[in-house]
Amino acid sequence: MQKTKFTKQDAILAALVSLSSTVHDIGNALRFSKDFSKKNFSEHLKNEISDDSFYSILSRLKKQGLIEKSSRGWNVTKLGRHKSAAAIRFSSYADFAKSKNGIVPNTIIIFDIPEQERVKRNTLREDLKALGFNQLQKSVWMGWSPLPAAFVSHIKSLGIVKFVHLFTIQKSGTLMDE
Repeated sequence: MQKTKFTKQDAILAALVSLSSTVHDIGNALRFSKDFSKKNFSEHLKNEISDDSFYSILSRLKKQGLIEKSSRGWNVTKLGRHKSAAAIRFSSYADFAKSKNGIVPNTIIIFDIPEQERVKRNTLREDLKALGFNQLQKSVWMGWSPLPAAFVSHIKSLGIVKFVHLFTIQKSGTLMDE
């Protein structure tokens, strides 16, 4: 299951991604990242990021292949951009799941995504878990609507809309209730 907590590392990566493809002056990146993090992710970052912490996180990002140093400066890799987008998406999903705590699920999502699209199918499952949906069967999930716009947009960008079906529950129960 994907994590739903937005970390300092996620905030720094998001800040670097938003700067541009190449960061020439890491000092400017540090100042920008601190401002960006405090302004846009203040609910996720309770403390200011120290210089030591920032450079430690940069080192970790480099080891993970999310950023790289070149002769022109620091570059955010394709993997880094993907991870940053996913972290921001999952952070918004966590907020959605928390807001539905204690509310009876009213939506069933069923999907039948072909085997050759396995990665997209697994991504959908991770998204549904992050949204707090419960798995009833491998491709049958129960949760809440309305779904966050970021989730719907992500499903569209994956190109799997035609494989995903959404049902709203009008009345719940079992055959034993009859």
